[in-house]
Amino acid sequence: MFNYKKLLYISIILGFFVILFIPSITYAHWYCYGTQASNYTTRPVATYSTSYNNATNKITLVIEGKICKQTPWSGIAATHWLFGTKTQVCTLNFPGGECGIGGYGSRKCCWHLNPVIGVWPSQYHLINPSFQVVVRGETDSRCSGNIIWVVTRTIEMPLSDYNSISGNGRGFVMGVNNGAYKSYPSEFITLASYSPPTPTLNVSCSSSPNPANTNQTVNFSSSSSGGTGSYIYSWSGSCTGSSQNCSNSFSNSGTYTATVSVTSGTQTGSANCSVNVSQPIPSLSISCSASPNPANTNQTVNFSSSSSGGTGSYTYSWSGSCAGSSQSCSNSFPNAGTYTATVSVTSGTQTGNANCSVSVNSQNINHSYKQCYNNDVYWYDSQGTRQEMYEDCGDDSWTSNYQCSGSTWLQRQKNIRWCSAGVCQQSLRYDNYQDCSASGQTCQNNQCGGQNQNRYLNCYDNDVYWYDYLGGRQEKYQDCGDSYCTDTGSNYCVGNSIYRQRTCYNRGCTGNACYSTTSYSDNQFVQTCGYGQTCQNGSCTSACECTSGVCCDGCHYKNTSSICNTETQNEYGCPWGSACGSDVGQRTKTRNQYCSGYSASCTGIWSSWTGLSSWTTVDYCSTEETCVYGNSVCQPKSGCGGSSYILHYAKKCYDSDLYWYDSLNVRQDKYRDCQDANECTIDNCFNNQCQNELRCDGATCAKGSIDYCNVCDYCGDGACNCGETISSCENDCQVIGLALTLFGKKESEAVQWLKSFSAGSIEKIDFLAVVSNGENRTMDNVVVKVDFPQEVLYKGELMLEGVPYNGDIRSGVTLGSLAPGTTKIITFKGEITSESSIFRPAADVVGTITTASGSDSDNVQINFLKEGQQIISESEGWLAGLLGVNLNRPIYILLIIIIVILVLVGLSRVIRGFKK
Repeated sequence: MFNYKKLLYISIILGFFVILFIPSITYAHWYCYGTQASNYTTRPVATYSTSYNNATNKITLVIEGKICKQTPWSGIAATHWLFGTKTQVCTLNFPGGECGIGGYGSRKCCWHLNPVIGVWPSQYHLINPSFQVVVRGETDSRCSGNIIWVVTRTIEMPLSDYNSISGNGRGFVMGVNNGAYKSYPSEFITLASYSPPTPTLNVSCSSSPNPANTNQTVNFSSSSSGGTGSYIYSWSGSCTGSSQNCSNSFSNSGTYTATVSVTSGTQTGSANCSVNVSQPIPSLSISCSASPNPANTNQTVNFSSSSSGGTGSYTYSWSGSCAGSSQSCSNSFPNAGTYTATVSVTSGTQTGNANCSVSVNSQNINHSYKQCYNNDVYWYDSQGTRQEMYEDCGDDSWTSNYQCSGSTWLQRQKNIRWCSAGVCQQSLRYDNYQDCSASGQTCQNNQCGGQNQNRYLNCYDNDVYWYDYLGGRQEKYQDCGDSYCTDTGSNYCVGNSIYRQRTCYNRGCTGNACYSTTSYSDNQFVQTCGYGQTCQNGSCTSACECTSGVCCDGCHYKNTSSICNTETQNEYGCPWGSACGSDVGQRTKTRNQYCSGYSASCTGIWSSWTGLSSWTTVDYCSTEETCVYGNSVCQPKSGCGGSSYILHYAKKCYDSDLYWYDSLNVRQDKYRDCQDANECTIDNCFNNQCQNELRCDGATCAKGSIDYCNVCDYCGDGACNCGETISSCENDCQVIGLALTLFGKKESEAVQWLKSFSAGSIEKIDFLAVVSNGENRTMDNVVVKVDFPQEVLYKGELMLEGVPYNGDIRSGVTLGSLAPGTTKIITFKGEITSESSIFRPAADVVGTITTASGSDSDNVQINFLKEGQQIISESEGWLAGLLGVNLNRPIYILLIIIIVILVLVGLSRVIRGFKK
């Protein structure tokens, strides 16, 4: 069913909108009617305004002409506002005469403004198309409630054109309707000259560099705009000056602020700029190393880095062949090759890298293979390094077999020995031995001329050799052996050196036969104790003999060549006569006292007196005085001077100096200052004369000082301190030397280091080498080398100062330079060969130290135990102590075996008796 109620409501709403909007639609345009001027009511008003553009230096002039009318033309037209808008614009489009805001047919209404003002630039007389006629629905008191019609003309011109306009004028508001113009003059207007406003002064400043380092130049720069364009600057605070910019540097860290004040005309402005100053951060420096290098497979390699510069605080990161975040990094490598680790270090804002590489070799195996060297067989390790000799292939030698080769040459059979493919080889062959024709003979019956060889024995190189009838040396007949010594005694002291007694045997050849002398005792030098040591109970010790005293060097008594006291005797005389005014002369002689060598006090012998020195003036006499032999000062003499009062009559001590006194005994001016410039003298005034007693005891003035070296007898004072040399003053400048001490012990025994010990086959041995520089100068090119007997194998594990060292002690360890008083410790390992390879009861491991200026050597003795000796020696302690016998003797070993058998037989019978 159709809803009429809804239809009604819709109709009412539509009707409301039709009623509301039809009038607006109907009267949406302006209409212009009538042409009579009398229909216009005129209340002219003329105004102008200006604005200045500082960027373009142009002025904008706005002129308005206003007319008050209810409508633009008289007639029936009404004014309506479209959609509430209260302003309508009619834009002039002139020339063309066409302008309109609506109307019927050709009827148009237009308005424009044509100002005529005094001297007006011609280019601005044209009608400007931007002229507008504006209708404002406003009232004005001058319009009596009518609507204001406004015509506006806007002109932009340079400031110079504007200021050239002069005089008064009026603007004409003109309208056109159907071609008929109407003109409505406005009120008079006067344009005033225009001065642009002075721009506001703006000031800013900056610093560069920022931040900056201490003592680095900082530039403060200012920038100004506005004002008059001319500026006066003044800096204060952390920089002073009167220029646009200012510079300064700062020695300390901190924040510094400079202030710039700028004046421009009547305006003043300021700005602040700051800089942060800090200490410069040094450049970051990084290095790294690998140890040991080269290394073996599966051996731990330590990569270590070292950093400097930066902030002093470092962050580490390892990559490549090692990973970690510490200063060092460790790794091992199962395969041979070259491995490189990279360490990245960060310190503050700085970052740097360093690389270090290690060469890794296959695991080194001692006695890996045998190879020929120098016609003998040697062991080689798996890295191709030659080790000890395996077999001596021997030398070529003649046999006693001869044969003739034709009638000229007598040939002799020779045993040829050589090494091939790591094996000793030998063969027999006949070689030409003697040219029989050289002696006019022929070879017959295996000899020259058929004669006998007349061979005889003779000594050569301490062995017995065959010689032929011509005196030619042939094969060796007998090897007499070498002289040797065995250690039997303990170390003992001789002065500051260590010796030990040993038993020696001489062997050699004399009278065409070998000889061997019976044993004799020999005192073997071991070492001299170094500086700051003394020899006690057969070893060097640092125990001091003294700590103070004129004859003590702080630890030991000074030797008998050290001067500890000097005595001087003076003789006074008159070498220049004894007349009035003759001066007093002095000459001296001295002698020295030496240290005893066994006391810290000066108790040694005196030297002889030296000869008297030349005469020197000791006192200058006045005309009233003269010299008297034996007196050290001038003496008054009657008849001299000729005056009853004498001003400088005598000289006397006063306040440790020498003064003149007159004849009335009144002190006058100072005669002499007794204090001299020599610090080695004790200065005083005594017995009316200056005394400057020379003391070279090392306490009055320091030994080695300038005065000491100039006036004292320094050679023999125990110190090489006044330019002496070992040739000019040997006792003072002698050096103690560089010393090597070698020790050893079995690896299995936690005992102290020994100079002699016993070890069995296949036992591991620890060795210790102590290198000491006891000299008072640095020793350069120090090399330590150790030689092993064939019974002891070198097993490596070489360490220097507890750090693994890549090298071989047999070929030498280079220590470089060794400072005075420095000690270096070297350790390494060895091993006793199998029992079948031991030929002697004992042997020495010998160490040698060499430098550019000398050498020293030492050895440690190893006594080789045969199979079973070690077991007996271990049980010998309690059993031998119990029995009080030496169980190493065979008779006691046999008795023990018999006793054990008897005990076992007795026990078996007792057991059988119990069973029955």
